[in-house]
Amino acid sequence: MIRIVGVALALLALAPTARPGDKAQAATPAEQLKALVADHEAARQAYLKATNNGDRLKTPREQVAKAGEEFERRSKQCIAGGLDLAVLVDRHLIRGLPPEWRTKPPRIGATTRSERSALGYLHGNCGQCHNARGPLASIGLDLWGDPGRPDGATLEVLASLLGRSSFRIPGQTPAHTARLSPGAPDRSAILVRMRTRDPNTQMPPLATRVVDGEAVQRVQQWIAQLSAPTAP
Repeated sequence: MIRIVGVALALLALAPTARPGDKAQAATPAEQLKALVADHEAARQAYLKATNNGDRLKTPREQVAKAGEEFERRSKQCIAGGLDLAVLVDRHLIRGLPPEWRTKPPRIGATTRSERSALGYLHGNCGQCHNARGPLASIGLDLWGDPGRPDGATLEVLASLLGRSSFRIPGQTPAHTARLSPGAPDRSAILVRMRTRDPNTQMPPLATRVVDGEAVQRVQQWIAQLSAPTAP
């Protein structure tokens, strides 16, 4: 979503504009995309206003949620309207892209659609902090997929998710708290923390008062479908 926001203004500047006296014509795909991006930018500005440019504590929860839902809806419309990797490359908004990625974009290695969806969310929303190279590397939780590798580093991500968590789930002892417990969403610390907005518990830890319900549903479904590993 953040990348789409950054592209919005650039697309508006590059797309052709109508001049006085021009005859009315059916909108071209480029013009339709421009209109979608304009609507997206308006939704973004409304979302920023609802969150007081980052301070969500000053805005009623329902207002923030409504603005966020509209922002997300407009983002999806942009993608459905043709805002894809090829468009960004053609408009020189992305440079240095490996040529093979244009015809075959990298994908997260996964065995099911629900797994790819869940890992994609964790990569995009958690991997910037939780990775093997940043300041939190010592935690040992690596959610950053690597598009340059054939499997997107999925095996490393899964291995780190199966580690023990320092967070204690209510009702469980520290020795039995896992970051991810296959087949048991309620015993998976990563999902328990996504579900709450308790300032001492929530993930992400900053700048959010509203639980991402769709993300919770996707990650919960994936965890529920996993089978517990068997001993060799």
